[in-house]
Order: sequence, then C-alpha cells, then structure tokens
Amino acid sequence: MEKIKILDQNSDLLTKASSKIRGFIDEIVDPKSLVETDVFLAGKNFLDGTEALGEGVVTGYATIDGNPVYLFAQNAEVLSGSLSRAGADKISKNIEAAARAGVPFISIIDSAGARIGEGIGVCEGYSKLFSKAANELLGSVPHIAVVKGNCVGLMSVYTALADFVFADEKAKISVNAPLVVAAASKTAVDALTVKNTAGKSGSAAIVYKTGAELKEKLTELLDLLPPDADYIAAGDYTDDLNRTSENLNTSADYASLFAAVADDGKTLELYADYAKEVKCALGKIAGITTAFVAFDPTVNKFITVNGLKKISRFVYSISDFNIPLINFVDSKGIEPSLESELNGLSGEAANLITNIALADNRKIAVITGNAIGYAYSAFASKALGYDYVLATVDSVISPINPETATVLLYDEELKKAVDPVAKREELNKKYAEDSANPYIAAKDGYVDNIIEPQLIRPYLASILTMLTK
Repeated sequence: MEKIKILDQNSDLLTKASSKIRGFIDEIVDPKSLVETDVFLAGKNFLDGTEALGEGVVTGYATIDGNPVYLFAQNAEVLSGSLSRAGADKISKNIEAAARAGVPFISIIDSAGARIGEGIGVCEGYSKLFSKAANELLGSVPHIAVVKGNCVGLMSVYTALADFVFADEKAKISVNAPLVVAAASKTAVDALTVKNTAGKSGSAAIVYKTGAELKEKLTELLDLLPPDADYIAAGDYTDDLNRTSENLNTSADYASLFAAVADDGKTLELYADYAKEVKCALGKIAGITTAFVAFDPTVNKFITVNGLKKISRFVYSISDFNIPLINFVDSKGIEPSLESELNGLSGEAANLITNIALADNRKIAVITGNAIGYAYSAFASKALGYDYVLATVDSVISPINPETATVLLYDEELKKAVDPVAKREELNKKYAEDSANPYIAAKDGYVDNIIEPQLIRPYLASILTMLTK
C-alpha cells in the first residue's frame, strides 16, 4: 500500500505540473484516447539542481477522430518548457515508436529554448531530434508540428523539418529570442507573432485561433494523408465522377476550379496568406487524395520568389507520400524584377524544378490560361515527368509572352500604326491565336487532349483512377 501511495503522490505532482498542456492535448485528441509513455522519466537541471518532472514533456499516443497518432507536447509550466538532453531522449523514443508503427507524428511546441544549465549536452539533444526528424520521419510517416506558444532557437529549426506546421496566431517562431530580435529591429515583440509573420515567411501551413479550430483542421489533414509512403487507394465517395461545371467555361479561377474538381467541392488550402499568387491545397477526386497547385493572376500574373518557395515545399511534402499532383496552370512565368533577382530567383526556380523532377508521384497538368516559359516547363512539361497534360480551348502556350513576341515579331507594324496601343493589342491577340494556341502544342505531342473547361472533373477522375491503380 505504501508503494501505491508513493505512486499516487508522484502522479499528482506530474498532473499538477502539466495540467494546462494536458488540457490542450485533451482538446485535440479523442476523449480518453491518450496513453502516455515514459511518464516518470526525469533528468536534472545542473544549474539549480531542480528535478524537472517528466522533463517538461508529455509523450504518448492517441487518436484524432479515429486516426491514430503519436505525439509529444512541451510543457511550458515546467522550466518554461526548456529542452533538456533527457527531454530530447524522451521525444526521440516516441519518434522511433511512430516510425515503427507507421502512423503520423505530432510535435506540440511551446518552449523558450534550451535548458542552458546542462551545457553543450543540450545541443547534442537538439541534434538528436534533427537526426530523428530527418531520418525516421521524413518520407516515412507524416510529421505535423503544432506551435502552441513560443518556438525559439533550435526548436524553430526542428519545427521547419515537419511536413506541415500548424501555429496559433499568437505564437512566436524565431531562431533568435523574440526580445533580442525586437530590440535589434527596433520593433515590438508582437510583430513576431505568427499572425504578423506567416504571410511573409511561410512559416505555417495553417494558422489557427482556438483549440476547436485546430482539431478541425488536424482532422481534415489526417483524413487526407496516408499513414505512410504507399500509394493512396481510392476511398469511399458519393460525388458524381462525371459532374460537369458549366461556370468554368466563363470563369476558371482557382476557387471555381477547386470546387468543380474536388469531391463535394471540399479542399484544405495550405499557406493561404503566403505568396497569394500561388494556391496549394489538398482534396480528393474519386476518393483519391490529391494535391492541387493553382495560380491567381488577379494577385500577380507572374510567380514570385516566395511563390516558388511555397510550391517547392508543398511538392516536396506531398511527393514523400506519393500523393498525385494536379497543376492548374495560368501564369506568365517568373516575376521580372531586380528585387527577385537579388533574392535568389534562379536558385529557387532550380530548386522547384529539382523537386518536381525527382518526385515519383503521379503528375497531371491542366493548362487553363497562360503557360508561358518557365510556367510551362515547370508545371506542364512531359519531359519533366508529367504523366498527362490537358489544355482548355482558350489556353495560351508559348515560350514567351504574346506582348514580348509582338515587340520582337511586329516591330515595323507597330512603328507604322496610327494607333500603336490598339495595334499592339490586336497583334498580341493575333500571336496568341495563331502561334500560341494549344493545338500547336498538341500537334507536337506535348498536350494529350484539348477540352472544354466544364469537363475537367470527369477527365481528371478518369485519369487518376487509371494512373493510381
């Protein structure tokens, strides 16, 4: 009985020391589904000799809407959630368990940084986490990082290794301490909150406000993701595979396309506030989880450096799990600006090309508008590995923009024109219709079929069910 009393006392201490983080976990997992591991593991903070109950980390496994997951959660109530060597060992064991089980792994981050009293040993702990995240999780099982509060120092690097990052809008993600960054930049610390930075840095795929919203988005993502790197089998679906959308014949914007092609019109957009000229989303067609990339020319007719980064990261993540990729191409290529060049434009363009070329997942292109230069090569070229290429009847496929071609090909006509502006528009249209129409690309075997926009879903459903068998 005495041993039971000691156990109860220790359990009470742990529960009191982690009440808030346990409450947070309970918000996102199914009721009573959490089973903890290494509950009483503890090291020592050599700076003040304090035992850190549970090492400020809760580890275990649970289900979210029936989906099994392994997870760890940093406990900011214990020594500010600082990472220790023992804490890193505890997390590493859980990562190994997730990899063995072949189920998604969720990292819940809320830490002010390293437990510096441990000296350089804590850096070894971080390095161990980096190695485990890269070697055990990457390309093996989905890794989702949830930034609940502070994500500072090397933990921000660990977080960036995740396939998908969810972050509270009030959370802070920074390599250096927020106070240090704020002082150096002469700005308020609140400027570093995810609400203010996600649209500029692309640090979070999903920004949430409440625990309920987080659980909803996690459920959506987990329902779409495969547990491991196998092809996704077609699941149940009720939506008509031959459903047509006549509105696409007049307006094939990205929102209309996503709604038209996805089962029940449902998609989960990622990185929504980052590089808004590019849209990345997950959804299903014929019950098959599919990744979508589309463009919004109303924001920018060209792709920015950040747009290239956004697509590159998305393509890298979904290719690890063999999720088929569908590009809805409507872009005039890469943004022509000095700022872009100075920000490493060519390097980012090469990185994206590399990720697409090396990806083994099925790839389909639907050219719905402009596919000019790089936009064609990166997002629709058969030589780069696209299995099937469709084009709508009014698409424009060309190595250069019609506006540029007009200047190069019709310079004399423009000089002689009574109304140069009207003449330029006329010649732009002439080039697009005569030299950049989809029939020329189809004649040379670069486009498999030219279709009415309203028929995109039936064609994609047919292609996907054939390619993913």
